[in-house]
Amino acid sequence: MVLLKNKIDITRRTLNFGIRIINLASKIRNRYPFSVTDQLVKSATSVGANVHEAQSARTKKEFY
Repeated sequence: MVLLKNKIDITRRTLNFGIRIINLASKIRNRYPFSVTDQLVKSATSVGANVHEAQSARTKKEFY
C-alpha cells in the first residue's frame, strides 16, 4: 500500500511541477527569449514522462 501511495504522490508532484513551470514560463516569456522558456517547459514536463516510464518498466533491464 505504501508503494502505491508513493507512486501516486510522485505522479501528482511531477504534474504540479510541470504546471507551475508552464505558468512561470508564461509570465517570463516577455523578458527572456522564446528558446529559453521553451526549453524550460520541455525539460520540466519531461520529468513526469521519465517517472512514468521508469514506473512502467517490467524488468530491471528496462529500467536501466
